[in-house]
Amino acid sequence: MRILTPPDLVKIEEYLHTRHPTLFKNIHMRATDDIIIATVYDSDIDKKAGKGKTSQRQLNYLKKIIRDRFFADIEFLILEGLHHEKLEAELNAFLMEFFPDNVKTFFLSFFRPQQADAWIEVVGFSESSRAEATVTLQPPQKKASTMVVKRPPHEKPTQAQKNEVMKINTSGISEPSRNEVMKIIENKVRQFLDLYGINLRYVHWSGIEIKPISFIAILRVIKISSPVNESEISAMLTKKGYSLPQPPWLYKKLEILRNRKLVVRNRNGSYALTTMGLGFVPHNRERSSSDIERALALGRKKW
Repeated sequence: MRILTPPDLVKIEEYLHTRHPTLFKNIHMRATDDIIIATVYDSDIDKKAGKGKTSQRQLNYLKKIIRDRFFADIEFLILEGLHHEKLEAELNAFLMEFFPDNVKTFFLSFFRPQQADAWIEVVGFSESSRAEATVTLQPPQKKASTMVVKRPPHEKPTQAQKNEVMKINTSGISEPSRNEVMKIIENKVRQFLDLYGINLRYVHWSGIEIKPISFIAILRVIKISSPVNESEISAMLTKKGYSLPQPPWLYKKLEILRNRKLVVRNRNGSYALTTMGLGFVPHNRERSSSDIERALALGRKKW
């Protein structure tokens, strides 16, 4: 029985195409958290699902079906036809030109016409080594104001204004760390979208070289400190060097583990492992053993 193995992307893709043969495009799985990503044009979304159309209600229903049937989470990226597609392509080209060694994939998801999330997969960084976290940055041709003026939604910015936003000032940063480069990328995406009157809501970072969070890692944290609530689990994972996605991500993973009967949620919202869950957590006699870590954690709680 599949309990902790990655989702079967092929079967999920086949299922989506049986429901709507042409609606879902660019279906892929993000390496760091096994979340399925699929693009849907907003022109294909209506108030009610019908022939050749889906609805927000149906998309939410598909999320539940895929979670229950395939033990996977899926996110639908909404694009507003050619306008948003062109905007995404322009931003993607900019990131690939200025950050060729660090940006692998880039997508935009529009929740409202003037509100978007960015999905950026980064590579080429070391989590702990500042020396390895290098990137080729293009310095500006001349000093100029970098202030961005937010424009009305349908007023197009000039090429000169876009060029101004795309300039990158590297003064004072000789060997930028991963976080510094990611901050530069986020600011540039935000400023570029501002030119079109679009607000950047969140940036969802991923990348094969960002320490991924497995189900085993979550189970281990719960075993060590149970009963433990969601915020405590999040804090412990961060302390162990994991990069957590946006807040709903951990809750969804805990729900998957609960549905697979590996954890239980108590009335006060705390989590603990079931007998089946305990069997999935590796243990040994070293000091790093989860059993020893739990004993030490219990000792600290008593004191």
